[in-house]
Amino acid sequence: MQRRGVSSGGADKMGDPFSRRTLLSPGRAGEVADACQQRGVGVAVFVNPLTDHQRAVLTDMFGCLVLSGEDL
Repeated sequence: MQRRGVSSGGADKMGDPFSRRTLLSPGRAGEVADACQQRGVGVAVFVNPLTDHQRAVLTDMFGCLVLSGEDL
């Protein structure tokens, strides 16, 4: 889960757009990828809609199927 604006540093970045490539910050995407690989996750689900490109990039990074809420 990414909660923007919770920390003092994050609150300053609330106006910044999400990454068009991954919908996450690079650091958070890496953390999620590590967690998916360490735990053998089979599917990662995003509440936000994903483009086909975002889904492909995230699937590559995470090493598992990536879906959005629209897919469910």
